[in-house]
Amino acid sequence: MAARIRTVSAVSFPWGRHPLLPSHPMPFWPLEYPAFPKRPGRRSDTIRLSGPMARGDDRGVAPGGNRGGGELRARRGTRTPSGRSTRDEAPVVTADRLTPTLWRVRGSYFEGCNCEAICPCRAVGGRPGGPSSFEECFGALSWHIHEGHADALDLADLRTVLSIRYYDQVRPSTPWEAVLYVDERADDDQLHALADIFLGRAGGTVSQQYGPLIGEVHAVRRARITLEHRTPRKRIDVLGYLTVEAQGEASAPGDVQCGIPGFDHPGTELHGDVLWSTDPALRWEVRGRRHAAFTTDFEYSS
Repeated sequence: MAARIRTVSAVSFPWGRHPLLPSHPMPFWPLEYPAFPKRPGRRSDTIRLSGPMARGDDRGVAPGGNRGGGELRARRGTRTPSGRSTRDEAPVVTADRLTPTLWRVRGSYFEGCNCEAICPCRAVGGRPGGPSSFEECFGALSWHIHEGHADALDLADLRTVLSIRYYDQVRPSTPWEAVLYVDERADDDQLHALADIFLGRAGGTVSQQYGPLIGEVHAVRRARITLEHRTPRKRIDVLGYLTVEAQGEASAPGDVQCGIPGFDHPGTELHGDVLWSTDPALRWEVRGRRHAAFTTDFEYSS
């Protein structure tokens, strides 16, 4: 299936260019879903993507290896001769649905990455951020939707998590590798709407903030997601795939801004102490040291 390419112009932020956005327009790959018939009475746990967004290779950690103390491990999963992950063998979900045109989601946000706190890509006290701590950034972003809809579809109380990795020892930094996890309670229509929104395919706020950074999406999976955004100890748990935990403030409340939830949603930096993913499509881990984490709220719309 041929993929269509369109370019996204550079995005402006209150403190200049977002440190993760490239200095020139970059390809944005629309999601392409193979149109195979769905087996009656079954839901798929994985959406398979086609085109360049879906195609992987056997490249491991970027040249130069892991840096920065502790043990950093990020590697691609084992793939079969067909190029598919050994774990990604669920039946295919059909995707003959329209991309949402009128949508809005708002709620709480929490993320953790392998950088040192305060993560250097964030703005602090109005000062713009810069490159990651170790020239390689990986971790997980999470959203708990308190209120939301996609056209007439209710999205309230659903959860999504995006696992990512990119390298910025080169400029511009590499596009994100990603796996998107969607709340197992979502039906097929909700799953596709959430994938369109949080991967930037539905346009709007996401396509103006972090959407242009997304490159290869290895998978979109249904999963049992637990998010603890309001407790003193923050937590992301995607059962069988990844866990992130953090506790203890690393900044004054409201003193840190991040371009992913939006610079107009200041939040608080935290000290993370658990960060790992065992998903064969995108593995990463930090051992033996603390790492960066961040909490705030978010609001995206079409």
